[in-house]
Amino acid sequence: MTDRLARATAGLLLVALGAWLLPACGGSTFVVSSDPAQPYHRSPSADVSKVKGVAVHFVEVKANTKDGEEFIKPVFFDSLKSWVGPKYGPVTEGSTAPAGGAVLDVTIMVNWGSHAARKMVGGGAGRAGIVIRYDLKDERGNLLAKMHTSDTMTAGFYGGDPKELVFSAATKWSRFFVEQVLQAPIQSGD
Repeated sequence: MTDRLARATAGLLLVALGAWLLPACGGSTFVVSSDPAQPYHRSPSADVSKVKGVAVHFVEVKANTKDGEEFIKPVFFDSLKSWVGPKYGPVTEGSTAPAGGAVLDVTIMVNWGSHAARKMVGGGAGRAGIVIRYDLKDERGNLLAKMHTSDTMTAGFYGGDPKELVFSAATKWSRFFVEQVLQAPIQSGD
């Protein structure tokens, strides 16, 4: 009886492991929505490949304390230049789209969390969080694509530095916006 139980348990573990690994092996593909109410959206009529130049407009950059607020904007601007610039032309700061280009409205909200809670309590206590909104609009103000997302940080060495969340989120989500939201297939009829 124990041998049968061991084989059944091993079989279940293999099925669970396969289900866990399947998406990592290309089993799932990100699909952006044609519905503007969804957090990851691209207009089916938008040909973003023709965008030549992007003005980054920081609508709002805010933190729950003034500590570190001054460095959030340059970190995100540099990351957007690195990821958006090579594919969609020069990236500048401004609120008006360049000719043939687009404007990217950016809103970033950071909650630094509690260093003491992360250090002493752990288990997700004191987590730092960030909310990121990218809205890409054409010269006439029409929404071409958007990404509304959030990210968190719960730990790190000696409680972690939540400013690391800003650096990692800027890179991770700027890359995701370019590689996934602006280039993934569009799922219509959402």
